[in-house]
Amino acid sequence: MSDAPWGLDRTLRSRFECKYLVSEEIGQAIVHHASPYLELDHFSARSENHRYPVHSLYLDGPGYELYETTNQGMKNRFKLRIRGYDSNPESPLFAEVKRRADRVILKRRALITRADARALLKGAPLPADSRTAGAEFAEFRSLAARLAARPSVYVSYSREAYEAVGPEPVRLTLDRELRNAAPSLSDPFDFAAQDWKVTPCKQTILELKFTDSCPHWVEQLIQRFRLDRCSVAKYILCLDNYMAREAHMQRRLV
Repeated sequence: MSDAPWGLDRTLRSRFECKYLVSEEIGQAIVHHASPYLELDHFSARSENHRYPVHSLYLDGPGYELYETTNQGMKNRFKLRIRGYDSNPESPLFAEVKRRADRVILKRRALITRADARALLKGAPLPADSRTAGAEFAEFRSLAARLAARPSVYVSYSREAYEAVGPEPVRLTLDRELRNAAPSLSDPFDFAAQDWKVTPCKQTILELKFTDSCPHWVEQLIQRFRLDRCSVAKYILCLDNYMAREAHMQRRLV
């Protein structure tokens, strides 16, 4: 995906984000029903089975402060993560700040090289030839420094993504195969080399993302399939599973 046109998501910066847990059958029925309004996004259109991998290394403070703000359902919170889509050393990464302000999601991402990302995790100066800059990256670095953030867990899943045809920015995604892995500093962005474990989540995670008001056809879709909005935080699910696994291993060693 190194030649991909990054930043095509028109709902990226400010949006409403509604999450639902659905069966595989219902998920496919929803896609079929909404097909007059949707088309595959750039990455799904060129991927096998219309699904592509998403890998994120989440950062958190020593006391898992960001985890706690989500776990407690605080209306104003943020997450820090470095996201990639494959293990190609030439492919870019994204340093992302995902904020929630009540019901609105504000997402800022900075394109970052793998060398810069490794330096960032080590708290070292960026390489002399670094071109990573801009307000988005400065915000990420500032928040990470304030928290003394360090890697907490990897989150990975397979995504099938659609975007609205026409002027209304709407994005529909189906996420499956949720997995987690222990954080690694030896080669943190070789995603294929991580020891991935299944994160229990029996249903497909459906996300509807739109800016401003909810389009009428999206409202009809929600009503037709009787979708019940719920909280599905992939970071929480994955960190909980990883921590439970670590606690189990510690008990076995005692």
